[in-house]
Amino acid sequence: MKTRKMAANKAINAALREEMYRDDNVYVIGEDVGEFGGIWGATAGLLNEFGKERVICTPMSEMAFGTMAVATALMGKRPVVDMMYANFASIFYESIALEAAQMRFLSGGKKSVPIVFRGAQGISGGGGAFHSQCVESWFLGRPGLIVMCPSTALDAYGMLKTAIRNDNPVLFLENIRLYADRETVPPVEENYTVPVGKARIFREGTDVTVIASQQMLKLSLRVADEMEEQGVSTEVIDPRTIWPYDIDTFCDSARKTGRVIVVHEGYRAGGYGGEYSAAITERCMKALKAPVTRIGGCNTVIPAGLLDAHVVPNEEEVRNAIWQLMKSQ
Repeated sequence: MKTRKMAANKAINAALREEMYRDDNVYVIGEDVGEFGGIWGATAGLLNEFGKERVICTPMSEMAFGTMAVATALMGKRPVVDMMYANFASIFYESIALEAAQMRFLSGGKKSVPIVFRGAQGISGGGGAFHSQCVESWFLGRPGLIVMCPSTALDAYGMLKTAIRNDNPVLFLENIRLYADRETVPPVEENYTVPVGKARIFREGTDVTVIASQQMLKLSLRVADEMEEQGVSTEVIDPRTIWPYDIDTFCDSARKTGRVIVVHEGYRAGGYGGEYSAAITERCMKALKAPVTRIGGCNTVIPAGLLDAHVVPNEEEVRNAIWQLMKSQ
């Protein structure tokens, strides 16, 4: 059994292919998922292998094929809906939050909706207002819905497999800048998956806890390395599942360091940083040496071109926040 080193978009493609071979009920649906292979190459080659009945290329009518996919999930299929850009989750909102997420409750537990809605999010140096937003907060707290955000190629592979196998609806959000990242992925025989709701501690530390996802995780890890050279030990945690989140891991770290920062690319106002901060404070207030700090994107429309980098958190903000917390004893 050989490991495979691949870019994240290839890892996603591999996860889709392997799950489609494993379970005949899994199928892919969306715009340009067929011969074109998906806008990021995530569905490349699947049409030739599985045919038009399992790789369904649709017209540009998100409300129609989103609802159709939910209906087939209720009938026992396991659709993976390609939203292209996560911004378009606004068009899919009814299918995701009102139909898929609520159906188990509304049916008295008799019906499950095993469906995945996946899309690309985050700035990319030119996506602008309609292709660059991070949308986790739009769905935070929705009963019945799981929200997953991989930060590495390996997690993209393992988490997507988990999402497809789950009997609940999953919103699977992939940062655009993740696709080019390369990482070693286990062989098919290893059946690698990532548990729902389990955070990953990327870096152990004792002075400050930083909770960060996707590109903000990479940014925070770089800052943590710098801070180590200056005598500050920073623990860095990736939530992986944004909702439901791993409050136990967050609080264990908060009690150890006494100082917590939550960093996310999406808007600071209304972002999951506020939810995490409140939950950590409620459970760990006596252990905290200072209030939990939130760092998020500016509350503005995402500008076009390279200007987008100026409205999301940067290394200096995280570095300054750590120093500010270190003043608290």
